[in-house]
Amino acid sequence: MVEGRGNLVRNNQVVDTTGTTVNGANSDIFGLQVAGPGSRVINNDSTETVGVGTGSAYGIQLSSADGAVVENNRVRNSTLAVGSTAISLSSGDDLLVVGNRMATMDNGVVFAASTGKYRDNITSGVTYPYSGGTDAGNNQ
Repeated sequence: MVEGRGNLVRNNQVVDTTGTTVNGANSDIFGLQVAGPGSRVINNDSTETVGVGTGSAYGIQLSSADGAVVENNRVRNSTLAVGSTAISLSSGDDLLVVGNRMATMDNGVVFAASTGKYRDNITSGVTYPYSGGTDAGNNQ
């Protein structure tokens, strides 16, 4: 978890993130988790993020991140995990999600209790590619 104003999370590789039942039989799991306004999450790889039991999995998750940018990241699993989300944006306004690549996830980009735009993103094998937010064009 990276927390604070103006975070820069760049060029990281997060692989095989899952959990144990220590936090419960159905734990949520996070690849990259960022909180704070003005954050930038750029050029990261988050692969094989899988929840525990019926828990959800989030490749990249931002919260309370007004004005944040999520750009040029790659989020994917090799097999589809129900409840997996590539990029989750919660409780933030004026967010921008641009140029990301997402594959084999249940959800692609999810704006939950947040506002913003997404453009130039590519999804492959994503059940629900985009939820919430405003389509600013050139998404596949």
